Amino acid sequence: MTSSSEIIENIPAYMVGIISTNVMGEPADAERLSAWLSDPARLRRMVADLSEKERAVLSDIFELGSQMEWHVFLRIYRQEIATMRSILERLGERGLVFQAGLSGRDPIILLPSLSPIMEELRSESLPDPAVVWKEVKSVSIWPHVV
Repeated sequence: MTSSSEIIENIPAYMVGIISTNVMGEPADAERLSAWLSDPARLRRMVADLSEKERAVLSDIFELGSQMEWHVFLRIYRQEIATMRSILERLGERGLVFQAGLSGRDPIILLPSLSPIMEELRSESLPDPAVVWKEVKSVSIWPHVV
Protein backbone atom coordinates (compact mmCIF):
# COMPACT_ATOMS: atom_id res chain seq x y z
CA MET A 1 0.00 0.00 0.00
CA THR A 2 1.34 3.38 -0.88
CA SER A 3 -1.06 5.69 0.94
CA SER A 4 -3.54 5.81 3.80
CA SER A 5 -6.37 6.45 1.36
CA GLU A 6 -5.56 3.19 -0.46
CA ILE A 7 -5.83 1.29 2.81
CA ILE A 8 -9.16 2.95 3.62
CA GLU A 9 -10.48 2.32 0.10
CA ASN A 10 -9.81 -1.41 0.55
CA ILE A 11 -11.93 -1.55 3.70
CA PRO A 12 -15.52 -2.61 2.99
CA ALA A 13 -17.83 0.43 3.07
CA TYR A 14 -19.98 -0.96 5.90
CA MET A 15 -16.86 -1.27 8.09
CA VAL A 16 -15.56 2.28 7.53
CA GLY A 17 -18.23 3.78 9.81
CA ILE A 18 -17.40 1.31 12.59
CA ILE A 19 -13.67 1.86 12.27
CA SER A 20 -14.00 5.66 12.13
CA THR A 21 -16.17 5.59 15.25
CA ASN A 22 -13.51 3.59 17.09
CA VAL A 23 -10.60 5.70 15.86
CA MET A 24 -12.08 9.20 15.49
CA GLY A 25 -14.92 8.96 17.98
CA GLU A 26 -17.59 9.60 15.35
CA PRO A 27 -18.78 7.89 12.15
CA ALA A 28 -17.19 9.20 8.94
CA ASP A 29 -16.95 8.27 5.29
CA ALA A 30 -13.77 6.84 3.75
CA GLU A 31 -12.53 10.19 2.43
CA ARG A 32 -12.89 11.99 5.76
CA LEU A 33 -11.34 9.11 7.71
CA SER A 34 -8.41 9.01 5.29
CA ALA A 35 -7.84 12.77 5.60
CA TRP A 36 -8.03 12.56 9.41
CA LEU A 37 -5.56 9.66 9.53
CA SER A 38 -3.15 11.51 7.22
CA ASP A 39 -3.07 14.79 9.15
CA PRO A 40 0.66 15.35 9.88
CA ALA A 41 0.07 17.61 12.91
CA ARG A 42 -2.18 14.99 14.53
CA LEU A 43 0.34 12.24 13.76
CA ARG A 44 3.22 14.21 15.31
CA ARG A 45 1.18 14.82 18.47
CA MET A 46 0.23 11.16 18.69
CA VAL A 47 3.80 9.93 18.24
CA ALA A 48 5.04 12.48 20.80
CA ASP A 49 2.52 11.13 23.33
CA LEU A 50 3.63 7.50 22.88
CA SER A 51 5.73 5.66 25.42
CA GLU A 52 9.26 4.55 24.49
CA LYS A 53 8.06 0.96 24.12
CA GLU A 54 5.23 1.99 21.77
CA ARG A 55 7.66 4.04 19.67
CA ALA A 56 10.05 1.09 19.58
CA VAL A 57 7.29 -1.16 18.20
CA LEU A 58 6.46 1.44 15.53
CA SER A 59 10.17 1.68 14.66
CA ASP A 60 10.47 -2.09 14.37
CA ILE A 61 7.50 -2.24 12.00
CA PHE A 62 8.88 0.69 10.01
CA GLU A 63 12.31 -0.92 9.66
CA LEU A 64 10.70 -4.09 8.31
CA GLY A 65 9.19 -2.22 5.37
CA SER A 66 6.20 -0.69 7.22
CA GLN A 67 4.53 -4.04 7.67
CA MET A 68 5.26 -7.01 9.87
CA GLU A 69 3.93 -10.51 9.40
CA TRP A 70 2.18 -11.85 12.47
CA HIS A 71 4.53 -14.85 12.80
CA VAL A 72 7.52 -12.44 12.75
CA PHE A 73 5.87 -10.32 15.44
CA LEU A 74 5.39 -13.44 17.58
CA ARG A 75 9.01 -14.46 17.18
CA ILE A 76 10.39 -11.02 18.02
CA TYR A 77 8.18 -10.37 21.03
CA ARG A 78 7.56 -13.91 22.28
CA GLN A 79 8.77 -13.18 25.83
CA GLU A 80 6.42 -10.23 26.30
CA ILE A 81 3.51 -11.11 24.03
CA ALA A 82 0.75 -9.98 26.42
CA THR A 83 2.30 -6.52 26.74
CA MET A 84 2.88 -6.32 22.99
CA ARG A 85 -0.73 -7.23 22.21
CA SER A 86 -1.95 -4.40 24.41
CA ILE A 87 0.52 -2.01 22.76
CA LEU A 88 -0.76 -3.05 19.33
CA GLU A 89 -4.33 -2.48 20.50
CA ARG A 90 -3.47 1.03 21.71
CA LEU A 91 -1.64 1.82 18.47
CA GLY A 92 -4.62 0.50 16.52
CA GLU A 93 -7.09 2.55 18.54
CA ARG A 94 -5.06 5.64 17.64
CA GLY A 95 -5.11 4.67 13.97
CA LEU A 96 -1.34 4.24 13.67
CA VAL A 97 -1.32 0.54 12.72
CA PHE A 98 -3.81 -1.70 10.94
CA GLN A 99 -4.35 -5.39 10.57
CA ALA A 100 -6.02 -6.25 7.29
CA GLY A 101 -8.30 -9.10 8.34
CA LEU A 102 -10.24 -10.28 11.32
CA SER A 103 -8.23 -13.46 11.83
CA GLY A 104 -5.56 -11.80 13.97
CA ARG A 105 -2.93 -13.45 11.81
CA ASP A 106 -2.75 -10.92 8.98
CA PRO A 107 0.25 -8.56 8.66
CA ILE A 108 0.45 -5.54 10.92
CA ILE A 109 0.60 -2.49 8.64
CA LEU A 110 2.02 0.87 9.65
CA LEU A 111 -0.03 3.89 8.57
CA PRO A 112 1.73 5.05 5.35
CA SER A 113 1.42 8.74 6.22
CA LEU A 114 3.43 7.99 9.37
CA SER A 115 6.55 7.16 7.31
CA PRO A 116 7.99 10.72 7.19
CA ILE A 117 7.66 11.01 10.96
CA MET A 118 9.34 7.63 11.44
CA GLU A 119 12.17 8.80 9.14
CA GLU A 120 12.62 11.85 11.38
CA LEU A 121 12.74 9.64 14.48
CA ARG A 122 15.29 7.41 12.81
CA SER A 123 17.52 10.37 11.88
CA GLU A 124 17.28 11.75 15.43
CA SER A 125 18.59 8.49 16.83
CA LEU A 126 21.61 8.35 14.48
CA PRO A 127 24.97 9.44 15.90
CA ASP A 128 25.97 13.07 15.39
CA PRO A 129 28.17 13.33 12.26
CA ALA A 130 30.25 16.02 13.99
CA VAL A 131 31.49 13.48 16.52
CA VAL A 132 34.85 12.08 15.50
CA TRP A 133 35.27 8.43 16.38
CA LYS A 134 38.83 7.44 17.24
CA GLU A 135 40.18 4.11 16.22
CA VAL A 136 40.62 1.81 19.19
CA LYS A 137 44.16 0.47 19.37
CA SER A 138 44.62 -2.74 21.17
CA VAL A 139 47.40 -3.02 23.69
CA SER A 140 49.43 -6.13 23.14
CA ILE A 141 52.87 -7.54 23.75
CA TRP A 142 52.66 -9.56 20.54
CA PRO A 143 54.97 -7.24 18.48
CA HIS A 144 57.68 -7.59 21.16
CA VAL A 145 57.39 -11.36 21.23
CA VAL A 146 57.74 -11.65 17.45
